[in-house]
Amino acid sequence: MKPLYDILKPYTIELLRLAWLDGSSSVGVVLDAFNVANESVELILDELAQRVKGIDETTAETIQMIIGRQASEGWTLAQVRDELLARAITESKTRADLIAVTETADAYSRGSMLAYRASGQVAGTEWLLAAEPCPICERLAARGVVPLGEDYGDGIMHPPAHPSCRCAIAPVLT
Repeated sequence: MKPLYDILKPYTIELLRLAWLDGSSSVGVVLDAFNVANESVELILDELAQRVKGIDETTAETIQMIIGRQASEGWTLAQVRDELLARAITESKTRADLIAVTETADAYSRGSMLAYRASGQVAGTEWLLAAEPCPICERLAARGVVPLGEDYGDGIMHPPAHPSCRCAIAPVLT
């Protein structure tokens, strides 16, 4: 059986690619095609490999199928959560929500940041608070515009700042 990293990698790449397209569109710049061989993409995939160690293969294959359907069919986070529950990845609705929100947000933010850097048009980013933000995210947003490539504090470069974080980032043009 394949390791979870090998299973999730294609879907993480697809989320990064979609965020790359949205990120470039949001700054009004046409970028070169998304490139998996990009050093920054490789670093993101290496971090994914570190996060997914220790999950059994049956669970990995089920998550692969769920994330694949999310990417190909445009599922909502609620649909991902419901499928995680239906497939017994977790018995907890809260845990399923946590997985769906956090992993999707992380890949999407990373893809957006790649596009912002590649555009040459983004000076910084601004932390956009979700409804009913937590104190962690309120503190990060209070920094205002952060120069591209700098963190918001505590090494946090982009959402999610914590599990189940629903915040986002917006580009601030040069």
